[in-house]
Amino acid sequence: MVGCDRDADLLAELDGPAVRGDAYRLPFPDDTFDLVVCQALLINLPDPERALREFARVADQRVAAIEPDNSAVSVASTVDAEGELARRARRRYLSGVDTDVALGADTADLFESVGLSGITTRRYDQTLVVEPPYSDRDVREVGRKASGAGLRERRETMAGTDAELDALRAEWREMGREAVRQVQAGEYRRRETVPFYVVVGSV
Repeated sequence: MVGCDRDADLLAELDGPAVRGDAYRLPFPDDTFDLVVCQALLINLPDPERALREFARVADQRVAAIEPDNSAVSVASTVDAEGELARRARRRYLSGVDTDVALGADTADLFESVGLSGITTRRYDQTLVVEPPYSDRDVREVGRKASGAGLRERRETMAGTDAELDALRAEWREMGREAVRQVQAGEYRRRETVPFYVVVGSV
């Protein structure tokens, strides 16, 4: 197994063999690997079909991708406003981002377009739960809600006027302050479900 990424810092975290490379120009000869697999990569690429062609070039058996449908994420929370605010923020993000972050099950169509065969798709839901006892990460993330840091960082990829985004962030921060209060009382619970699709095709 060989890891490959454009980011040298990420590769430094791996214990096994790793090579720095770009998904559009993998530094390997044709038919090098039995399987080439990626997770949550195609949704972030402007030209995911080009990357899949490259994966198929260096694979001699199969290509697999695990991609989420970010348009179908659901949030349930003890803070009444959080689910609706998350939906509103997600809609603005989906409208403003340049790549297909809702690719999900449509990944199979990309596989077919690059000539892969025997394509199978399987869905699994990743559920992230926040509940007592809270981890340090849980507490940090709730604090970020109260500061509106997440929306501030994603502002460039969210559709809307400055006034609309400012209003959303103000509501988000108010929601975050209620989440902080609930954490302090040991009452906060949140469940986020993200559908992922595992797509496999033969070369």
